[in-house]
Amino acid sequence: MPFPTDSMTLKALLLLTAAAISATIAVAEAAYPVCSRQLSSCSCQTAAGGTIDLSPLAKAADFAFAAMGPQQPYNYLYNPCTGQRCDISQGDAASCQRSTDGRYEYLLGTQSTAQFSTEPQAGLQLTYSALSGDGKRRSAQVQLVCDQSASVPKFEALDDGSGGPQLILYKMRLTSKHCCEQSGGGGGGGGGGGLSGGDILLIVFFCLVFVYVAGGLAFNALVRKLPVYPDSVPNREFWLALPGLVRDGCVFSFN
Repeated sequence: MPFPTDSMTLKALLLLTAAAISATIAVAEAAYPVCSRQLSSCSCQTAAGGTIDLSPLAKAADFAFAAMGPQQPYNYLYNPCTGQRCDISQGDAASCQRSTDGRYEYLLGTQSTAQFSTEPQAGLQLTYSALSGDGKRRSAQVQLVCDQSASVPKFEALDDGSGGPQLILYKMRLTSKHCCEQSGGGGGGGGGGGLSGGDILLIVFFCLVFVYVAGGLAFNALVRKLPVYPDSVPNREFWLALPGLVRDGCVFSFN
């Protein structure tokens, strides 16, 4: 039977493809927890009903983490939950940029400005901001990476600051088991809720297969004007030859 080539059919195929792509993006975002309610400067309740709590990582009297900048001679300091001294802050600093010789330091953010957010690429983040002593506004963006095996946390400075005169943004990364979503309340304990990595990979795989098949059928039928079946099946010759290729490969391997 001939494949319909009216504009409504074309629009339907395009909409299905767009929906599959959107679903793939949504599933990728679902890999990261989303904070629905912030409980403190270092903890939040997630949309899945769990919690994220960084308080086991905090120090009371000093910055818990320090990392050298990738290019400039500066150390980047970070402490969740508890404020420290830096620049003009007398006890609320969450992050600080300090020269290796100790002569200069700049406040990158205070505990009172802490905000959780989730980005499609970077995942869960904690962002702080502050007006430094030199009159420039700075912001520290800490990417929170969940690793249940990371009993010893890892802190990295990803850059030495970027942006214009209105705001200088500094990106950092903290990897720890305490960055993972915990079921129920409080830090420690079991793993978080949500989809597992395998679930996400399977859903993304099948979404991409759908886009490949639907897009290939639409292109072959509407652009190349091929019959709907079997000629419009994308890469038909390859799929027909695949079983024979697999058989030949197995025979070659065993012989």
